[in-house]
Amino acid sequence: MHVADQTPTFPLSSGEVVATLGRLGLLELNSPDAGVELSEREDAYPVSWKDVYANPRRQLTETVGIDPERRGWDLVRDDMQQRIRGLTGKQLPPPPPLFDFDAWYQPVHYFGQNWGIFIRESAVLEGAAAILLGVEPARRLKHDVVLGAVRMSLGVFFLHEMFHHKVESFAIRLEIVERSARFCPYRKAVYNPLRDQSSDDLLEETLATSESYLRLSEEHYRRRVPADVFEAARHWVTSIIPRMPPGYRMAIHYLHPGSFDDGLNVLSSQLHEATSSPARNPHEWRLAPQVHRGLFNCKAKTWVVVPVGSRPIIPWFDSDISGLAISSRKMIQGLQRHFGYQVLAGRGKGSHVVLKADGLPEITLPGGREAVSAGLAKQIARDLGFQSTAALWAELSG
Repeated sequence: MHVADQTPTFPLSSGEVVATLGRLGLLELNSPDAGVELSEREDAYPVSWKDVYANPRRQLTETVGIDPERRGWDLVRDDMQQRIRGLTGKQLPPPPPLFDFDAWYQPVHYFGQNWGIFIRESAVLEGAAAILLGVEPARRLKHDVVLGAVRMSLGVFFLHEMFHHKVESFAIRLEIVERSARFCPYRKAVYNPLRDQSSDDLLEETLATSESYLRLSEEHYRRRVPADVFEAARHWVTSIIPRMPPGYRMAIHYLHPGSFDDGLNVLSSQLHEATSSPARNPHEWRLAPQVHRGLFNCKAKTWVVVPVGSRPIIPWFDSDISGLAISSRKMIQGLQRHFGYQVLAGRGKGSHVVLKADGLPEITLPGGREAVSAGLAKQIARDLGFQSTAALWAELSG
């Protein structure tokens, strides 16, 4: 059952899934059970995955040293040097990442079209620096080594959160077949109580952590990563797992595909029955080996998080933004005028505004912003079928 994340061969949009779950009464938007979400003090930027796995020599030619003011890799190297200096000589090893703070998954059931994976850039940088500590000092700041460490760190966070999407995808398949709620009852009866109790029985986080280690070895994720950096990354992950919070730290017992699959079968029963002690024989799930494939390509819905008013320093996170310079007020007015959106009274959380239109995805915007973040603007453009934020801006300005 341990398979790579693959997307379906047919064109399935998240809008179709959200609309179907809504018709079945399975969405719980703005629920207090939703968990972590992007705050009003943060902005989100898309990840340019084609650059993540591009040839380091091409990136060196195109970015480093040509225009330092555009946040080339020289800034990342400087950041790595400072972080390594801060970590070197300390008696305690670097702290492990705090998933659900450093990175989190916003489920479709709770966030609708605003679902996705969110990763703090500071966490990616901290992880990369910890990986570089495992590389010979003379090589630590070489261009291909730095890129490899950042790739590996990003991969650890992405694969952990991608597993949560696969769990929700499994739940959605059950819900469509059985026309009965599965995901939200599981979160209420199993995941949330075990999380709040700081229990080592929090199997979903155990398996998310172990999968991030297991899949890091796949060719796709170790592409163009120097061998010593890859080994340093694997060592970093295995060394931090025992120091992770309860539940997460139990991944040390699931770092083999066989034990992982056994755990996934148990988790499948927990989700299906909404209990941490399911009655079903977990081995029955071996007859359904593809049910945990992700419904979507999560890379298109992965965002890097930085404080409001700042921009990422890693070029992969700030290289494909058209820059929709428009206030939230003007965005709301444009969506109302050109697409027929209406503001739903009492639906927004905090200062956020929820907009709805027949046949179109529901949109949530932060109110009172002088400029909608580039990441959110790009997401709205994609949800409405535009190829770029510039195309959306042209429509709203017309």
